[in-house]
Amino acid sequence: MPGVPFGGLVVDGLVVDGLVVGGLVVDELVVDGAGAAAFSVNRVPAKNAAATSAITTSTAAATTGPVGMCRGGRGARGGVRVGGRGISSVSSNHVGVPARGGCSGGWLGQSAGDGGEPGGVAVFTRDIVAWAPRFCSAATMNERFAHTPFIGAADDAERGAIMAAALELFVERVFSGTLVTSPISPSNPRTGEVVDAVVIGAGPNGLVAANVLADHGWDVLVLEAQPEPGGAVRSAALTAPGFVNDVFSAFFPLAAASPAIQRLRLTDHGLRWCHAPAVLAHPLADRPAAMLERDLAGTAANLDASAPGDGDAWSDLAGRWGALDDVLPRLLFGPFPPLRAGLAALRRLRPADLAWLGRLAVLPLRRLAAERFAGEGGPLLLAGSALHADLSPEAPPSAAFGWVMAGIAQQHGFPVPEGGAGALAAAMVRRLESRAGRILCDQRVERIAIRRGRAVAVETAAGMVVPVRRAIVADVLAPRLLELVGTEHFPPRWRDGLARFDPGSATVKIDWALDRPIPWSDRAVARAGTVHVTASLDELSDYAHQIALGLLPSHPFLVVGQMTTADPARSPQGTESAWAYTHVPQAVRGDAAGELGGPWPTGAWDRDQAERFADRMEARIEALAPGFRSTIIARHLLYPGRFEQLDENLVGGAVYGGTAQLHQQLLFRPVAGLARPETPVRGLFLGSASAHPGGGVHGAPGANAARAALLHHRLRLRANYLEAS
Repeated sequence: MPGVPFGGLVVDGLVVDGLVVGGLVVDELVVDGAGAAAFSVNRVPAKNAAATSAITTSTAAATTGPVGMCRGGRGARGGVRVGGRGISSVSSNHVGVPARGGCSGGWLGQSAGDGGEPGGVAVFTRDIVAWAPRFCSAATMNERFAHTPFIGAADDAERGAIMAAALELFVERVFSGTLVTSPISPSNPRTGEVVDAVVIGAGPNGLVAANVLADHGWDVLVLEAQPEPGGAVRSAALTAPGFVNDVFSAFFPLAAASPAIQRLRLTDHGLRWCHAPAVLAHPLADRPAAMLERDLAGTAANLDASAPGDGDAWSDLAGRWGALDDVLPRLLFGPFPPLRAGLAALRRLRPADLAWLGRLAVLPLRRLAAERFAGEGGPLLLAGSALHADLSPEAPPSAAFGWVMAGIAQQHGFPVPEGGAGALAAAMVRRLESRAGRILCDQRVERIAIRRGRAVAVETAAGMVVPVRRAIVADVLAPRLLELVGTEHFPPRWRDGLARFDPGSATVKIDWALDRPIPWSDRAVARAGTVHVTASLDELSDYAHQIALGLLPSHPFLVVGQMTTADPARSPQGTESAWAYTHVPQAVRGDAAGELGGPWPTGAWDRDQAERFADRMEARIEALAPGFRSTIIARHLLYPGRFEQLDENLVGGAVYGGTAQLHQQLLFRPVAGLARPETPVRGLFLGSASAHPGGGVHGAPGANAARAALLHHRLRLRANYLEAS
């Protein structure tokens, strides 16, 4: 991209940010590319005389469209002469030049009336457009910039004041050396062009945040430490040729229910969802499996067959979710406090409904099971869903979490992206790129630069520095903020809170390539995409208690995925791509079964211990599916430590960005406060699963952080406006 010569300096990117002149706000003025800028100043304040003279002198001999001399189209005069008492208006049929190399959403240029009559000057920016009424009508502006709020200059004096002040700040930045003059490129890794926002991390939250900001016209750059985007939403060939394995997350009920992801309309960008014939199965050794079917009647019939009346109990719980399915996702996934969604819920709910929800929020799942169900099937479906996180049957809010997961499963199923989890991330990337957003991989951010209490730039391990105009959204585990920013920029409450941040339980995950589907004794289980493996509610309690004591569980609870059952594209015909995971302690003190040797002085794993624990996991499936081990073509093992190597946010194999237990939710996430994405550093927002509402692939933390950044940018502009007024 050619630069604009100005006084011997090649200018590739100039920003006038947060400018207030004559009662109007000019958000930013971009000078970018040869001939891409023009100024029409009808009135130059006296204090600008020297600056005006300097610009006139420096641009007089330029021939490539210098600042102040933008060439018009179709041979018409399109330049603007700076100097003297007044400035001639643009006289051109040229409509403007795309700024910033053609990025959508921003124009900088000039326009004129027909026949070469003066037509004023327009400065189109990504958030606010200042224009002369003679340029075009407000209706035309609305049509062209549907997502861009704008303010118009009422007369020549206001228009002139805006442009004069922009010119003044431009000269100030040129001579103060604050312009960034080098684009981001692998050949120039030291300094990057100024961008509106940097998103640290290309996981699902980071990609959602980047898309939201790009939708509002921001110039967004995402920096990802790994060789590919996706974070914990990636797929790869981990086991055998022809088999697609999801490296981390695999089923996406929260994505299907999330307003943040629904708004992206990812099916327009190539995403296709697939479903298994049944959503969830919980096999039992001596009786029929509990089944969560795609339709509510099927689930109720299954539970009634084992315990008459349990079908009605399940239907009542599902009905309570369904009655509010348009409000509850906004209530759960929106910013905290959920004022709009809360008011919408209040208008819909009776006092008795509010009381029921309030009690559910603090109710342990074991108590809910005792009150509602006679048999084991319903409680196991709920309790297993709660233990997708790290909530034992005795811990609040396990009842609420199990109910939410079951309600979403009954309404949306447990869908999977066709072709692998990576297809979900790829659709987000394509959408972002269609809005001129960019992603650079293999760029680990190591430092956030702070100036006067505001985040102004990031620096990567490769030495690339990217200055930022408006916001930085960090899709990182909360404690890493201290490393990125420095403890001196955080008050004691934040320093102490982040030091105590609980990452949650660790994880062990196995991926298998199987030569045929898992041979479950109960054939109905083969229809389900997701399978829970545990013998009873009591065994789930023992499992959670052993983890809390730092012991490897003797009978680990497994979440099993039958991926080819859900998406036939995952493996060759007649085979199965499958996986299972379980939680384990972050720091291991011993083995509850007494089989794996110790001691464990550092709490760490070695490969042999991990392989032997994986054998224990396989034995659990073998007991319910005799012959399972004979189906294994290959297996791939992830254990604590390996997770973190593949995704820095998965510390010790904690996959939810922080525990889901009550002491670190709502007002306590990530530290005690208002559960907002703002941090003590202005312009820095936490957009990871460490922020409200927590873990799972729903994109809500990223969306909330992006909206907070947009809000603070508007407030900053308004504050400047009020100060000037």
